[in-house]
Amino acid sequence: MVEERWTEDFFQRIEELGFFDQVEEDLPPEFTLVYEIARILEDPDHPLARSLAPALELTPVETPLPETEAIQHYYVPIIRDTVDYEPNRMRFYHEIQRIFPYQFLAPPEVFDRRLAERSFFVPRAATPKVQGFQSEADQYAPDPRKQKVYLLLDTSASMRMHYRFFLAKAIAYIFLRRNMRELGEIYFRNFDIEVGPLFVARDRQSFRELLSRIVRWQKLGRGTLLAKALRMACEDIHKKPSIAGAEILVITDGAVHLDPEEVRRWLGDDIVLNTIKIGRAHIELTEAHLQDLALTDNSEEAKLLRKLQDRIRDLEIQLRTVSSDQRRRQLQRQLQSARRQLSSHLERLRQKLAETYGREIEQLSTVFIEVDDIDPQKIFRLTPERIAALRQTVALLQRRIEEFTDAELLKQAALLYDHLLFLMPFNEEHQQALAQVAQQLEEQLQVYLHPATGIAEERMAQFQWWEQKQLKQLLKPVWGVMRKISLGMVVRFWWAKLKRFWRLVRQRWKLK
Repeated sequence: MVEERWTEDFFQRIEELGFFDQVEEDLPPEFTLVYEIARILEDPDHPLARSLAPALELTPVETPLPETEAIQHYYVPIIRDTVDYEPNRMRFYHEIQRIFPYQFLAPPEVFDRRLAERSFFVPRAATPKVQGFQSEADQYAPDPRKQKVYLLLDTSASMRMHYRFFLAKAIAYIFLRRNMRELGEIYFRNFDIEVGPLFVARDRQSFRELLSRIVRWQKLGRGTLLAKALRMACEDIHKKPSIAGAEILVITDGAVHLDPEEVRRWLGDDIVLNTIKIGRAHIELTEAHLQDLALTDNSEEAKLLRKLQDRIRDLEIQLRTVSSDQRRRQLQRQLQSARRQLSSHLERLRQKLAETYGREIEQLSTVFIEVDDIDPQKIFRLTPERIAALRQTVALLQRRIEEFTDAELLKQAALLYDHLLFLMPFNEEHQQALAQVAQQLEEQLQVYLHPATGIAEERMAQFQWWEQKQLKQLLKPVWGVMRKISLGMVVRFWWAKLKRFWRLVRQRWKLK
């Protein structure tokens, strides 16, 4: 994108997310910084964009149509009675109610064993073949033949650090926009200590609502229940014929232990899992983790450990009640032997899991990408060309507002003013230039905000009631910042001087 046109693109993207229609809603702090990160991800030459590129593309389709063939597609809901089904082994115990009826005729002992092994068969929607095809318009036009996607977004509190949540939202936004022509239905859930409600996009309106929902999200919770989120996503995909064969995209910053065999059983043969991990967080295998694995894991090693632990408890109980000295010595030798075996098996399990513990998602994912936290001083830094474009945009806005006094122009001016305030801390070398541009916008907005002029109410009265409501909601926080901007500029100026002075002191001290 040409630098001189970035403000035009900025307003278009914000409008696409429904901002100008819904400004009365609360927005997350530094809301528009998502746009700045999205610009970076759209630059194919940027290192961050190159790193993420494999996960931002859909799985290649099987039979793409010729490039010359263009088809206009319309969404046709799938009628359950017309869906092809095929027998498949059950993956979850609650599917017992869906097994083929003849299997209930098995003898009780056989029935119980097959239930424990999950070896019953249930009718499952056959995975449709995904076909590549084109749409005449660059719009979201879902079709049953297109690739379906299930998006899982981590909303845990740790995402607040290092602008991770801004990067996650920008990644989700770019992925959906870039692939909207090839996407079928889109399913979305957030997850932290709980897994959020399901949101489905199946037409252009719901697609736009999904983009807005993701970019506006601000509530973060504790914990990262990735396993529960994956299980619910797989259950949704297996239960709903319309998204059979969907691929899952997880965006998270968490290092979480997963049971690989269990997750593979959830995924089956027809679900592709891709993961983007932000930051380099990792967890180490501690004694507490090891003991917990021994109690909960389904691997053969864990089952053996549980048997040894049960054996040790049984021997300890016998020791407390035994009366014969000979029997006591025999039980003590057996107890020592069982404890040595338990310690040996725990050490072997530690060595086996130490390298992969907390990184199981990497093994399970078809595409796994781990990126560093972004450097805001680089990502949010403005070039001289963009500052020049800002000056031109602000001058043009001022002229248009004076000529037309249009509510949409005022919304643009207030939003651009907010955006400048967000960017100032990351552009110390350009703060004077940015302050001048912000001052021009401030003078323009004061006519509608400053209560002492007496003109504000007269100017606002010419708008429709709903425009007045939106403008008051949008401009009120802007006025609160206006009165603080000069003081903030002074504080940042002297703080920068103090840091430079301290660096000089440290350098001279080292020379001595």
